[in-house]
Parts: sequence; structure tokens; C-alpha cells
Amino acid sequence: VFVSASYAQQTEQPLTSAKDSFSGVQDSEVIEPDLKPLAIDERPDQRSIAAVMAVKEGNSLWQKEKFRHAATSYQQAIDLDAELYAAQYNLGAAHLRLQQYSDAVDAFKTAISLKPGCAQAWQGLGLTQYYQRQYQLAVEALKTAQQLAPTDARFSNNLGFAYLFADNLNDAIAAFRTTLELDPGFITANSGLCGAYALSSRPNEAIAACEIAIKTSAASAVPKYFLGYTYLDLDETQKSIAAFEQARRLEPRTGRIWVGLGFAYLKEKKYDRALHHFERAKELDPKSADVFAGMGAAYAQMKKFDLAEAALREALTRDPDNPVNHFNLAIVCLQRRDRECAMTQYNYLKLNSDQLAKSLFTKMYGDKVVDVTAFGNKPRP
Repeated sequence: VFVSASYAQQTEQPLTSAKDSFSGVQDSEVIEPDLKPLAIDERPDQRSIAAVMAVKEGNSLWQKEKFRHAATSYQQAIDLDAELYAAQYNLGAAHLRLQQYSDAVDAFKTAISLKPGCAQAWQGLGLTQYYQRQYQLAVEALKTAQQLAPTDARFSNNLGFAYLFADNLNDAIAAFRTTLELDPGFITANSGLCGAYALSSRPNEAIAACEIAIKTSAASAVPKYFLGYTYLDLDETQKSIAAFEQARRLEPRTGRIWVGLGFAYLKEKKYDRALHHFERAKELDPKSADVFAGMGAAYAQMKKFDLAEAALREALTRDPDNPVNHFNLAIVCLQRRDRECAMTQYNYLKLNSDQLAKSLFTKMYGDKVVDVTAFGNKPRP
């Protein structure tokens, strides 16, 4: 019989990190700060009149959403007066709007060098790094912005998401709580706190936070998704299915939600329904390792071990460092009487997950003491 006790500890939760969990759920982006260009405040006798006029022209073009032309005007102002802070900041904001991230970083860093105590430029730098998925760098910049503007709820919210995507869940929770103290109705912070508690395996707090988030943002799939995730972690599968279904109705093309439903039906032992949802998830997100891990578990429970092995190997091609999938593949290989395959997975687990290695050893040899180091130490070709 396919052993799933260890499987439930990690992989039956459909997601294992914040980067994975928010991926594809459409309204989970950070809230941008006010990226409207800064008005020019220097007097003409202090700055080049032509540079000031170029900034004003860029701001006018920005209002018309002509960001590329606005960037050109800001660059003209900088060519005339490189120390004009508004021009440097506005150029960074324009590049960020245009998703020209490398240029945005350069402009924001120059703006910071001109006014290191200005929170806006630090915020722009942090957001640019966030969109480049440089989450640790984003944390440092956004932390500075939040310290410089501690009463701005947007800054602490954005810092919360940077922490969340850097898998620093405790600090994410603290940042979101600060945001909600400043602005109890901050919608995205409610969803962020809901997700952070869920990923931290703090179910009671997650349920409370998610229910608040659902009330404040009825059209958002995020808190409904994480409510389903939390109930799945608690083995309350009917509640999990109900929450995931609500999320699916809002975002029917988000594969991750279908994955959650697949794992919920897997726990219900409704394997055909689980496979239906995993197949739909595969159509929407064919690169997901969790899809194939779930399919492998379902096929194994149905004693279709050839299909289970194929699915689990697919999962490992997408996520080769997941020890639970190595463990489950070993169990399937034992069912197929392929001890060489099982031993290959054991050798991997010896180096990467001592607990699962010991569990697998017990499945292979029971109470008999065997020197397994003599068996094949090389992976299969």
C-alpha cells in the first residue's frame, strides 16, 4: 500500500513557499506607492530654467500616460542639471512604469544619493527590485522607506509582501499587522496577513485573518484560496473544498486553485475527482511540480504504479530537491519490486532528509539491520 503519512507533512499541502503560493493569483500584487511624478519645487534662480521646464513637460506627458515620452523629457532635464532630484526620481518612476527595471534602479539610486532621507526613492528602488524578484534586496530598500515614513500604511504593506516573498514569514506578519494598525481597511494587507499565517501553519490565526479579508474584499480569490489551504492542512476537507471552489469561481484559470482542489479530493479518497482537477491544473500550469506530485499520489492509491512512477518522476524534473517526492517515488518503486530505484531514492534522502531516510529504511527492511552502504550509490542513468 502506498505510504502517505510523511507525504501529508509537506506535499499534500499544495504549496510550500510564498513565492509559489501567490503565483498566478491575480490580485496578490503589492500595492504601489503613489508613483505620480514629483512636482518641481526649485526656484528658477536656483536651477536651470530649461531643466525645470523639461521636468514640467515630462509631468504633463505623464498625465497623458505617455510614459516613454515623459522619460525622454526627464532625461533632458538631467542632461541639463544632473542634481535635480525631481528629474531623477521621476525618471525612475517612468522607467518602472515601462518595466525598464535596470534603468529604474539606476535612476532611483541616483535620486537616493541626492536625498538619502527621502522615502519615495527608497520605495521606488524596493519596488523595482521586487518586480525583478530580488526579494532580499527589496526588503532592505523597503525597510529603509518604511523607517523614513513609519506612518504611511502603503510602505509597511509593501514591506510585508517583500518579506512574504523572501519567505520571512514572521517579519511579514509584523509588517502587515503594522499596516492594519495604521489603516484597518487596507485590503491587500488583510490578504497578505491571511496568507502569511496560512503559510506559517498557524491555522486559528489564518482562519480569522482570512475571514476578515474575505469580508473586506469579496471579489478577491486570495483569502478564499488560503482559507482552503488552511482547512486542507487541518484535514477539514469539506470546508477546504468549499473555500477552494469559491476561489475557483473567481479565478477559473488559476492552476494553483485546481491543484488545491485536487489535494482536497485526494484526502477524501475520491481519486478520480482528484485526477480530474490535477489534469485541469496541468492544462493551465504545465510546469507545476505539485500537479504531478498529486497525480502520482492518486495513481499510487489506485494501485496504478506505472502511472504513479511516471508522474512522480515528472514532478522531480520540475522540483528535483523535494525530498517527499523522492520518498514517495521510492515507495512506488518498492511496490513495483524495483529495489534499485528505491535505493537510489534512499541514497538521496540520506543526504537531504534524515527523517524520511529512516522512514524509508524501515519500509525497506523492517527491524532487520542491514548495511545498505554496499548498494548502488550512483543514480540511475
